[in-house]
Amino acid sequence: MVTSKPNYNISTLINNIDKFYKTINDDIHNSNISWEHCYNIFQKTHWNMLKNGHKISDLSDDDIDLLCLNLAFYLASWGMLRGSSFLYFKDYKIHKFAVETILKPEYDELWLIDYNNEKTDNHIINLIFNASQEIKACYRPNNPTETLLTKIMMGTFGCILGYDTRIKKKLEKLGLTKSFNKESIKELFTLYRYNKLLLNTKKNRNNSSVIEYPPMKLIDMCFWQDD
Repeated sequence: MVTSKPNYNISTLINNIDKFYKTINDDIHNSNISWEHCYNIFQKTHWNMLKNGHKISDLSDDDIDLLCLNLAFYLASWGMLRGSSFLYFKDYKIHKFAVETILKPEYDELWLIDYNNEKTDNHIINLIFNASQEIKACYRPNNPTETLLTKIMMGTFGCILGYDTRIKKKLEKLGLTKSFNKESIKELFTLYRYNKLLLNTKKNRNNSSVIEYPPMKLIDMCFWQDD
């Protein structure tokens, strides 16, 4: 049943995060950990570039190759190499231009978004949408779906949900926009702010976790299982 107005309370879904973490903690080679590997290496690469004043041209071919491999395997783990996808017929190097786009300095603000600062929402939302369109252009003449584009951004910036069928059904059930557009991104920012106290208690998978899960990934995990 779809609600008549937006429902931003997802407190009853927070336990899905623990269930998601358990799949990884119980099996260190579980496919769900592919997101961690991909997100971690892109984050490290970005912050090292920023710290050292490096440009994309300063990265070696091996650096780019490793980023492409991690992105490709993460996407495979998350269902993006199924038979109907153009990626099924491509090797991992098809992601090279997308990787270079993701690391452009004009998107630096997407690596550490201040979701608490509502005044910057419109600027950040425009950046997210612009990045998605530029990433989409990297795969021409193929036409990436919004599911693929948003999963790429989830695995790198960690700034948006992966808009697959599961996510869209959950968003619709909450009375939220189910298509990837600026209105939907705005609603997700509001969703985080409404639930941030609970969500922020779940940022670390375990005591030895080397990364903090970003807000949009936490929300994504809330929608991981059916009610």
